[in-house]
Amino acid sequence: MKHRVCRTAAGVAVSALVLAALASCRKESGEPAGAFAPVTAITTPSGVEMVLIPGGWFEMGSAQSGEIDESPHKVSVSSFYMDRCEVTQEEYERLMGKNPSHWKKPKNPVEQIRWPAAIQYCNARSREEGLQPAYDPKTGQCNFEADG
Repeated sequence: MKHRVCRTAAGVAVSALVLAALASCRKESGEPAGAFAPVTAITTPSGVEMVLIPGGWFEMGSAQSGEIDESPHKVSVSSFYMDRCEVTQEEYERLMGKNPSHWKKPKNPVEQIRWPAAIQYCNARSREEGLQPAYDPKTGQCNFEADG
């Protein structure tokens, strides 16, 4: 049985990896920041560079929290590819025809975006890459069997 991870847990699981990948976008030399293992990367048909985020597990929750859903539990995340750099406003607008950002500059990352708009972008990117969109736009549910 595959483990399913809600988007909040997935965000917690990859935060450090995301920051490391994004840090490499900011370096002048283009080399990855920090003392990390070599990065496995691919370039999509539309020219976007993606890096492999290795799967693993972590313990989510807190024994000190009073919330019932906060008790410590093991969460597994499968390996996945993620864009090396943030989605720029220029790229988002090219694909979606609009820019939701407040701090507008073409090379700035997209911000001020809600989950429904984010999954619409993901589905549009998947279609552009010739992949099956993974998100149901009505429910926000992810089809983990899709290749998008």
